[in-house]
Amino acid sequence: MRVAAAFRRAAERRKNGERYFTGRFYRSVKTLAVTLFTSPRHFPRLLGYYVGQGRVRYRQPAAAAAAVLLPAAAAALLLGTLRQYRGVRPALEVMSAGQTLGVVRSEEVYRNALARAGETLGENAALPALPDLSYALRFVPETAFTDEETLTRRLLRLAVPEATPACGVYLDGEYLGAVENEDDAKSVFAGILTEAAEADRDAVTGFLQQIAYKQLLLMPGEGQAMSRAAFKTLCDRLTAEKKLNVKVTRTATETVSVPYGQVEISSDALYIGTSRVVVNGRSGEDQVTSLVTYVDGEAIESRELLRYQLKAPVDEQVQVGSRALDASFVQATGYGGILIWPAIGATHLNSDYEWRWGKLHAALDIGSSVGTSLGKLVVAAAEGTVVIAGVHSSYGYYVKIDHGNGMQTLYAHCLAGSLMVSPGDHVDAGAPIARIGMTGYATGPHLHFEVIINGNRVDPKPYLGI
Repeated sequence: MRVAAAFRRAAERRKNGERYFTGRFYRSVKTLAVTLFTSPRHFPRLLGYYVGQGRVRYRQPAAAAAAVLLPAAAAALLLGTLRQYRGVRPALEVMSAGQTLGVVRSEEVYRNALARAGETLGENAALPALPDLSYALRFVPETAFTDEETLTRRLLRLAVPEATPACGVYLDGEYLGAVENEDDAKSVFAGILTEAAEADRDAVTGFLQQIAYKQLLLMPGEGQAMSRAAFKTLCDRLTAEKKLNVKVTRTATETVSVPYGQVEISSDALYIGTSRVVVNGRSGEDQVTSLVTYVDGEAIESRELLRYQLKAPVDEQVQVGSRALDASFVQATGYGGILIWPAIGATHLNSDYEWRWGKLHAALDIGSSVGTSLGKLVVAAAEGTVVIAGVHSSYGYYVKIDHGNGMQTLYAHCLAGSLMVSPGDHVDAGAPIARIGMTGYATGPHLHFEVIINGNRVDPKPYLGI
């Protein structure tokens, strides 16, 4: 019974103590809040007093409260710090003799500006060196940073107060002029490229010339740097004179013709030196996508990216003669003229190049003095291209060959169905082209042979060497 009573009394005291602690705690928090807003400088000392009293009088409740309040206080402190420094970035403040020259993002920007300024000053031994500089860590808003070019100009002005810092612009290494700052020159060039790219948003634009910038110091009497407007006027004039060329690169798709090939088929049905097309070739079509580079609207370079076949080409098939000529051909061509004898086995002149029956017979009629010449082989008198192979009311079946340089030969009264060539065929000297017949206006089998020079029929004998 005594033990139970002791436990009840201890529980009652703990309950009363917790109520007392809770009341004292809220009164303390209220006092701290009022002090924070009315007398902030006394807040730290008062906070320390309450914390010390709590640790002595209410050890257990204080520990429980600290477990909750300390993380909350840390979180509040973190949020306050983040709010205080929102939009603020670490930076380097560059100074000379206590004067701030700029605030840069990193030490690299500072060193680059220092190197550019030192290079400009070093080109003129008469100019002084840069003064001693220092820098320190600062926290500044995002908008307060100084760019590299601005810092370079300030360094140069600090070193040589009487000079005017400027930016020199060079095209392919040749000095174009000086502008007040590099950004002005770059914006003018960017505007020219933007205007050129308006017609094709997917195009990549640039300049044919290499553009370079260099910091300069314009001493008194050396002129002034151009403003942005003056520099734009200069660039517009150079563009019109095609001394500043815009280069545009874009993709282009077109349909191109693909040439057909030629397949030769040996045939003993044709004599050596003759050929015949048995399957006409047909060109194919491909769709080609290329990367094309234009300068001032004119294509100067094209690189194929993709090719897609729309229609396959069909190869031309040509029968090429493999049949050897007989021995009589050799005997019939040894006259020494620039043309060979056009008939194999027929060497008699039935009619000469002469006047007869009141008109000029402007040809040689070649036949046989013994037997008949019907069916004997007709060959090309020289290398050339067949221009006619057909039928005529007077000539009958005939062939006309162009040998170039104004010379043509004609072979008429050929045997029906014996023509071995077609218009467009290329034939060698001595190539069989037909057989002797008597078609058209003819009184008997013979070869009517003409030589035509610049459109005029002439005597064939000198050309045959007879």
